[in-house]
Amino acid sequence: MNTPIIACYTLSKAFNGIKAVKDVELEIAPGAFVALLGPSGCGKTTVLRLLAGLETPDTGVIRIGEVEIAGKGYALPPEKRRLGMVFQEYALFPHMSVRDNIAFGIRDRPDRDQRIDEVLTLVDLQSIQDRGPHSLSGGQQQRVALARALAPKPAVMLLDEPFSNLDAALRQRVRREIRQILLKAGVTTLFVTHDQEEALSLSDDVAVMIDGTIMQYGPPEELYRFPANQAVAGFLGETNFLQGQACGMYAESVLGRIQLHTAMQGKVTIMIRPENLILAPDPNGQATVCHHEYVGHSRIIMARDQQNQLLRCRLNGSLPPPPIGSKVSASVQDAAMAYQIS
Repeated sequence: MNTPIIACYTLSKAFNGIKAVKDVELEIAPGAFVALLGPSGCGKTTVLRLLAGLETPDTGVIRIGEVEIAGKGYALPPEKRRLGMVFQEYALFPHMSVRDNIAFGIRDRPDRDQRIDEVLTLVDLQSIQDRGPHSLSGGQQQRVALARALAPKPAVMLLDEPFSNLDAALRQRVRREIRQILLKAGVTTLFVTHDQEEALSLSDDVAVMIDGTIMQYGPPEELYRFPANQAVAGFLGETNFLQGQACGMYAESVLGRIQLHTAMQGKVTIMIRPENLILAPDPNGQATVCHHEYVGHSRIIMARDQQNQLLRCRLNGSLPPPPIGSKVSASVQDAAMAYQIS
């Protein structure tokens, strides 16, 4: 197995006695594009700052490749860590041209001009290299910030909420471009985000961080389909949670018998994604349609079951919805994840 390019072991950090990061364990393979995903205040930006050397860990070890950059009583200065970082605000120098912004971190290198030309080509900004940041679009400013961070040839790139300042129409295009640029540069990337869709669609792997701890780490599809616990399941997209009584590979619930992904016994909470819930017109059904939401490519149907729980079902947007107030039967396609109730 290759040595991880980023490795954090039992990493912790507290501010005013409150732990922001709690025994974080994380290994990232060379060349990977990884999202650190979590709600606001979960500690993800603190992890990024610890990696960058902008904060010092209270406990734990950080390594970049074979080099320990932070440990007990030891922390390598930020400029010695072979890390590039792009901040949420980009932090470009407004009085400098695009070219001069990129040159800032490599002023003393003998191959400075050649390296600037290389990264300008990589981010496709050759034609505007003499313009100032104020005249650029948000996407162009981001590429300048990225080029400046890439110029010193870092081993690792850290991105802090890199797309949050872009409008929705621009965001999807820019994030695809940034991923392609970083993959072409061969740089291992860790980016922080609170946007589930962004993390799932862009990343090779996702680390879900909640309350200062990484609760699950793995490929996006694995995390979405098989969340490690109810907290991860609830954070990674919309879901239905139903109470049930498990007996082996099945659980009895208000929707009847539901097949489980893993054999369990006793009281459980069953997780059902909206796209795995099927609602069919049925005058004797166990749920009543109460709301529709049309979002273009899909339609969310909401219905209340006999216990007054709200059920969410996702349909193809081109299909007509069942009328509000109509009765429907609800069933589940595919085996469901379930979590033990102690």
